[in-house]
Amino acid sequence: MGVDPELRARADAVAEASDNVRAQWRRDWVDPSLRTREYEIVLGWFVQALEAFFTPVEQLPEQVRVGDPEAIEVALSYLETAPRCFRSGYLAEQLMRRLARAHFTPDQRTRVASIVIAETSHRQSRGWRDIGALAGAVWDDLLADSLAVLSARGGLRGLRATRITAAAAVWRASTR
Repeated sequence: MGVDPELRARADAVAEASDNVRAQWRRDWVDPSLRTREYEIVLGWFVQALEAFFTPVEQLPEQVRVGDPEAIEVALSYLETAPRCFRSGYLAEQLMRRLARAHFTPDQRTRVASIVIAETSHRQSRGWRDIGALAGAVWDDLLADSLAVLSARGGLRGLRATRITAAAAVWRASTR
C-alpha cells in the first residue's frame, strides 16, 4: 500500500489549521468572551480538519487488535506515511503497540522493518517502547545489523537506533 497522499494531505490540513489557531491566539484572552469572531472561525476550521483526519482512522487500533488483515494494511500505510500533526503521534504509538502482536506476511515484515529504520529519523522523545515492540515483533539479523550500523554512526539517529534496539530486546524477552 505504501505512502497515502490523501492521509498526508489531511494531516497537513490539521497542521496548517493548528498554526493558524496559534497565530490568532492572544495572551489576554483568558476570558473566552474576549475572543474575536475571526479566532472562532479559525478554531472551527481546526476542529473540522481534525475530524476529517481522525474519523477514517480512529477505529484502526481496535481493528488491528482483533486481527483484521485490511486494518493491518491500513495501519502499516499510516506508519509509512508518517503524518505529523496534532495527536497523530499518539495514534501511531497505539498502532505500533497493536501491530507488535499482529501476524505479518513476509512482505509486511519487510515493510515493518523499514518503518522501524525510518523511525530513527522521525521519532520524538516518547514512544520508544512502542517502536521497540514493533521492532521486536519482526526482529531478524538484517534489522539488527541495520540498527547496529546506525548506532555506531552516533548522533541523534544513532541514539534513537540504540533506544529502539534496547526496547526491542525488552519486548522480545517479555514475549518468550
